[in-house]
Parts: sequence; C-alpha cells; structure tokens
Amino acid sequence: ILISGNGTNLQAIIDHQKTHQSLYEVDAVISNNPDAFGLTRAKQENIKTFVTPSKNITKDLFSTQLCQLVSALNPDLIVLAGFMKILSPAFIKSFPDKIINIHPSLLPKYKGLRTHERVMENNEKIHGATVHHVTEELDAGEIIGQFIFKIENNDNLDMIIKKVHQGERLLFPKIIEMLSNQSIKIEDGKVISQSNEIKVPINLLAP
Repeated sequence: ILISGNGTNLQAIIDHQKTHQSLYEVDAVISNNPDAFGLTRAKQENIKTFVTPSKNITKDLFSTQLCQLVSALNPDLIVLAGFMKILSPAFIKSFPDKIINIHPSLLPKYKGLRTHERVMENNEKIHGATVHHVTEELDAGEIIGQFIFKIENNDNLDMIIKKVHQGERLLFPKIIEMLSNQSIKIEDGKVISQSNEIKVPINLLAP
C-alpha cells in the first residue's frame, strides 16, 4: 500500500482483513513522506514500512527508486491509499493490471483535485468515491466500484467530505477483498467478474 499521509484508508484495509479473515494480506506500506502517520499505523500492526522520499529529487529518480523497491517486494496488488504523487508511465507499465486507486468523486466526473468543492459548486445531487484501475491517464482507468450517496439539502462541504471518507473506508477494503478472492479481476486493463458475464462496477449505496 502506498501512502502519503494519515493512513485512514490504510487502517480500514488492515481492520477489514482482520475482522473478515479476508484472503489478502498487507505485506508492506511505502510512503514518499517520512512523517506520514500511516507509517506509524503500519508499524503498530507489525507491517513492514519503507520510505522513498520524493522531496529534493527528480521525478525520474523517484520513479526509479520506487519501482525498484516495489519490484523487490513482488506484490500481487499495489494499492494507492492517499498517495499524493502521480506515478510515472514507466512505473505503471512495470506493473500491468496490478495498481488500483481510490478517488473522491464519482468518476468519470471530477477527475483531479478539488472534487468536493466542484461538486458543491455545480449543485450535484449525488456524490461518492470510486476505486479504479490505474492507467497512464490520470483518473481514467476502468471503474471497479463506487460508493454513492445522495447530497441532502442541508449538507455543507464538511459534511459531504465526511460522508465520502466514510464511504471510502467501506468501499476500498471490499474491492481489495473481491480482487483477492478473484470474484473480480483486472485483465488487459479491463475489469471483469469471475463469471465473465456480470460487468462491474460494484455500487455500494450509503445507508
């Protein structure tokens, strides 16, 4: 799992694995930020941690160092959980069909930054979060699953951000579990179900 900050989604993924006896195991946590609290969370769970600093270094060198580290770990899945660096095309090509990300909007709407503010500015009626396959184009890989909720008339910016965060912590572990038991798969950039008949995304509606 790659992180840059507090690691709340990381904690949700760890907790889900323990409480649901899921097939996946968090083997290592990597951060580009040596002060990320998510590293402390991982250490408390006896998970290996690594830091690959992104400051005062060229993008190419950072990408090379990160790629070497991840290659040595040889993961089945690479999870971006609040990783605030854009991965290089070379890194993404090195791990085809293995990288997933969570984005705080209902993709393909609102790629990039300031998603919540843009949702409010455009008076959207629904909002949520998306887990998607990572490609070289930012926030453009195939959608694996989404958490969706209705924006109420009295919701303000802080309230919808809180709802998105709550949804992310439900959605992300569930998608990782489904990938680990192969009820859904990523093949050649396409997301398919085990039967090849039922097309994802999986929608998780807020209570």
